[in-house]
Amino acid sequence: MNMAAIKNQLKILSEDIDKFISKKKSILNPDFDRIITYYKQLKLDLIKTDNLDENVFKFISENTDDVVLPKEYLELKSINKLIKYANSSAQKKINLYLKEDNYKKALPYLTKALKISLKNSKLIYPFEKYYKKYHFNSELIELYKVVFYYTYDPKSCEKIGDIYVKQKEYEKALDYYLNVAELSENNFKIYLKLAKIFKNLNDEVSYNACIQQADRIKAGNG
Repeated sequence: MNMAAIKNQLKILSEDIDKFISKKKSILNPDFDRIITYYKQLKLDLIKTDNLDENVFKFISENTDDVVLPKEYLELKSINKLIKYANSSAQKKINLYLKEDNYKKALPYLTKALKISLKNSKLIYPFEKYYKKYHFNSELIELYKVVFYYTYDPKSCEKIGDIYVKQKEYEKALDYYLNVAELSENNFKIYLKLAKIFKNLNDEVSYNACIQQADRIKAGNG
């Protein structure tokens, strides 16, 4: 695919997005997913393009998770416009349902918002506060799973583990804490949490190993 073909695709995409925004459709409308899918496919095409400048190829290879070419090559303002509109729509819908205490209806919009941008993870706080207030632990666990699925933030796994520890479901907590240990190598606190679990499970060998690992990390020798 040459540069002219790419620019033409972007022009069509830009027109599609402008039409979509002008209609002010719901964020859950199928058109939204269609445009996002189109954009993702377009990004894949860009990565496979053979006729780009070597510096552009280098730029793409270093930014494959979020391909945005230098301004002198392509203009992606319409994508930003779409994301801004989608974020605003999600926020309005979430606020509307939260005012009604309808967290069940609000949750799909949170999922959509996380799908649009990882920055939207801040939207979890009202859900988190509400579930904690009423001790809805199952809902809280599902919330953290959704957040982890879209953000890969190990804190979400750790919070799930914490809930299971409070419920004395140590085997379940263990799985999540081990994932945190794998995802965040320098987190000595997770090894202390693991140590407590192994102590409750009467596994002295694993308990000692976790304490030693925590000490190594704190000493800078992890």
